[in-house]
Amino acid sequence: MGAMWTGTLLALCALVVSVSEPVPPPEPRLLNHDPEVRYVGRQECFECHEGNATNFLRTGMARAFYPLTADRVVEDFTDDNVMVDPRSGVRYRMLRRDGKFFQQQFVLDSSGGETAVEERELTYVVGSNNHSRGYITIVDDKLFQTPVCWDPTTEDWIYCPGFEVKNEHYSREVSNSCIFCHNGRVEPVEGTRNAYHDPITHGIGCERCHGPGQLHVERHREHPDPFFEGPDSTIVNPRRLDRDERMHVCFQCHLGDSSATVRVIREDRGLQSFRPGQPLTDVLVPFRYVQQTQHDFGLVAQADRMILSRCYTESGGKMECLTCHNPHISTYEMQPGAFRDNCRTCHELDDCVATAEARGKTEPADDCVACHMRRGEAVDRKYASFTDHWIRRRIDLPRRDRRTDLELEPIFPEAFAALPKGEQHYYRARAHFLAATESPPRTHAELYGKAEESFRRAIAEGYDTAPAWFFLGKSLMFRSRWPDAYRAFSAAVERQPEHHDALFALGQSLAALGKPELAQPVFERMLELDPDDAMAWSEYGRVLWSRQRVDEALAAYRKAVPLEPWNATLHLNLGMLLAATGDWTGAAAAGDRAARLDPDSPDVWEFVANVARAAEKAEVEHEARFQLRRLSGE
Repeated sequence: MGAMWTGTLLALCALVVSVSEPVPPPEPRLLNHDPEVRYVGRQECFECHEGNATNFLRTGMARAFYPLTADRVVEDFTDDNVMVDPRSGVRYRMLRRDGKFFQQQFVLDSSGGETAVEERELTYVVGSNNHSRGYITIVDDKLFQTPVCWDPTTEDWIYCPGFEVKNEHYSREVSNSCIFCHNGRVEPVEGTRNAYHDPITHGIGCERCHGPGQLHVERHREHPDPFFEGPDSTIVNPRRLDRDERMHVCFQCHLGDSSATVRVIREDRGLQSFRPGQPLTDVLVPFRYVQQTQHDFGLVAQADRMILSRCYTESGGKMECLTCHNPHISTYEMQPGAFRDNCRTCHELDDCVATAEARGKTEPADDCVACHMRRGEAVDRKYASFTDHWIRRRIDLPRRDRRTDLELEPIFPEAFAALPKGEQHYYRARAHFLAATESPPRTHAELYGKAEESFRRAIAEGYDTAPAWFFLGKSLMFRSRWPDAYRAFSAAVERQPEHHDALFALGQSLAALGKPELAQPVFERMLELDPDDAMAWSEYGRVLWSRQRVDEALAAYRKAVPLEPWNATLHLNLGMLLAATGDWTGAAAAGDRAARLDPDSPDVWEFVANVARAAEKAEVEHEARFQLRRLSGE
């Protein structure tokens, strides 16, 4: 009995201590997971890791982003320096002038001269030149990709990926997700889409895989030990991680098949919050189509395709990215036969059923990769050949014309199942929504319908948040269901009155429903919150114009244009309003600016022609009509 009381007393004492003196949380396994630990840049690594750091500088990752300077030029900026789009007739000329480099966009007029000329300075290179080099231009401290890339395989100028489908000219923004995988640590400017704090780093660095290095540098400078090889909690050594943690380091950028995978950023998280050694599912929820394509794959689909392979699924955890790749060494510097030798750690050469003659024709001989990993053109990078990392017994399978099943599944089902039911439905809905925005129009109705269903289920399961209502509204809006969309946007704003995108969509839905008098105060509220919001000024002007408040509308458009001077639509809208007031000179100037920014737009050239006719400028009208014939293929 006494022993029982003693045990109870000890338990009570322990309880009192735990209540009065909270036990501190355990020290994190990796100290640089703390978000307060700073990134220091790869130059700090050379002092102690010169060998690996020097080798890494030759990899494509390290050369993925850097300033365009004369000592790094490989392109032809002087002779074969013009690219012509055979479909639209838009032309690009690449120039070097006074030590700087430029890209000009123009079209030919009826006499063969140049018109609608627009020029941008090329500030940064994106790409290692293993497959291509793209270019970044800066306007008002914001980063944009230019339309034309250099192709080192043909030594020629070509459209950059995606521009051959939709030419965004000089208005394609370099988003955070884009720069994240093409560069080292870059901090976005809050409230912007494509502006970043200086200094902008030059290429992917050591900390992308090893985590922020502040504590590591401080520790080893204070206590230098050239023979130290033990575990170090101040830095991530991927070899000391378990396989899944190690692979998630690679998955940051190489799990993103544009033809099959959708990456949904988790609410209140961001890619920049990821630290090597953490599961990637802490910051995003990736989905993929259940129905895989045999041939089509995206440029960064290496992980997506590899995890489909039997070599991966049946290896008992032996196979991973590092089985074949040393991230410190360029793939192009690996010895012939290295990949074949990796295969032979699990497969005997005698197991191969191919004939000796066929095996001898590969380079090098008996090369497993040549027969079991297809080479082909990525869907998002034309005119270049890449290795499909889906390892298969046969790679000469028939092509399926199109995907017939649009259902999505989580790539990491266990992590997904650990989320609350409401969040599961929400992220599934977001995945279908994002898939719709990146898919052909024929799939939109089905994908937006799947998104709507899952958003409604998320809300019913308790995920009753502003983002859930907002994206529900967008999935309705894209199918022109404006009354339902309006109700969803209203619910989003009720839950988060300063939700920027929900306010904007609410104002748009009211305008679409023929209620500009109700839309007006919504945009006024947005401009109170952010007076530098160009699109809010533009929509505000459109609403005022519809209410016949022309002078106020004109003032709103004059506010919008300087905030986004690269936006052709803003110039066109301003021009249309000026034309409505009879200001033909101002309208012509706005039309000319819009034509230089978007020479592919029939609406712009039709406007230019109409203004010229009204102003009795027959020659200008003639040239605008010539451009319309160019676009129509006459």
